[in-house]
Amino acid sequence: MTDNVRKAAEVLGEETRRRIEDVTDAALDKGRKTWKDIRDRGEEVIEQARERGGEAWEDAQKLVRKYPGRAVGIALLAGAVFGALIAHSDDR
Repeated sequence: MTDNVRKAAEVLGEETRRRIEDVTDAALDKGRKTWKDIRDRGEEVIEQARERGGEAWEDAQKLVRKYPGRAVGIALLAGAVFGALIAHSDDR
């Protein structure tokens, strides 16, 4: 009877080990797939941002060419505002 119990314990242990391996493999596969999906989506978002940034840059260049005086004025005004903010923050 002791041999039967020992064999049953070995079989049960082997079965448990196999099931743990199966669950672990499934979890790893799911994790890899999720990581790939996230990475792929991130690459899509980055590409869209590049396209939109390029379009915005082109639009800004067109506006500067169309209204060069306004562009210089806006740049001077922005520089003055940033300069004032920087000077104000240095006073603290």
